[in-house]
Amino acid sequence: MKYKIWFSKYISDRLSDVLSSRVVIADSKEEAIKKIKAITNVNYIISIDGF
Repeated sequence: MKYKIWFSKYISDRLSDVLSSRVVIADSKEEAIKKIKAITNVNYIISIDGF
């Protein structure tokens, strides 16, 4: 299943967080969260939509 994940991305102490999204292919929401955290610097997850 594909999951579109919206998340806040940490850049640095001097800059504010950036809102970003990615599409991840995974078997579950938990696996999708693990994959997105492995490839980018996620501050926190905003939403996950499966399609």
